[in-house]
Amino acid sequence: MKKLLCVFMVIVLTGCQSSQTKEKEVIPMYINTDKNNILEIVEKDYENIEPKDLLKEVDYCFIGSLKKIYKSEVYENGQLKTPMDVTVKEVIKGNPSKEMKIYRDGGSQLLSDYIKLEKTYIDKSQLELIPDTVRNNYSIEIVPTAYFQAKLNQTYVFYVKDNMINKDAYGMLEVMSEDLIKNQFTKQEYSIQDIK
Repeated sequence: MKKLLCVFMVIVLTGCQSSQTKEKEVIPMYINTDKNNILEIVEKDYENIEPKDLLKEVDYCFIGSLKKIYKSEVYENGQLKTPMDVTVKEVIKGNPSKEMKIYRDGGSQLLSDYIKLEKTYIDKSQLELIPDTVRNNYSIEIVPTAYFQAKLNQTYVFYVKDNMINKDAYGMLEVMSEDLIKNQFTKQEYSIQDIK
């Protein structure tokens, strides 16, 4: 199902006293109505990234299955990352353990919990203007430009540097068949034999 994005406008009336004129402030945010998510995309520049070139930059490269996705964690700057458990099936580079916990940029968190953080990626003063009814029923999703929704028990080629998926969707290619892998963000397909 395709994500439906529409502009969500929160209009907040502010004023110190009832006798003063109230002002309107409009905060545009993107909302995924299918998932009750407010979406923020972290813009990143990606050069033309080929799997063979990416192999030179990483500590590990392996084919593995995504076994568990944990609740998102917060970077110091308020961005989100998601820990995942992966079972390694075939090693291409490095010496990874059979079972690994790795991270990928992006994730979601309940909006009411996210607003309580000391530092948020989105201006906290704007987030605090969102009504409680929205805060308690929506999540905030902060993802990098090159992002896709990973599937449990799916097999991927993982490019890992410092326990992080390297270059977002470019570093996590879905295994489509015995010799075919695909970047789920760009839809570009490659032969597994070509990346070894």
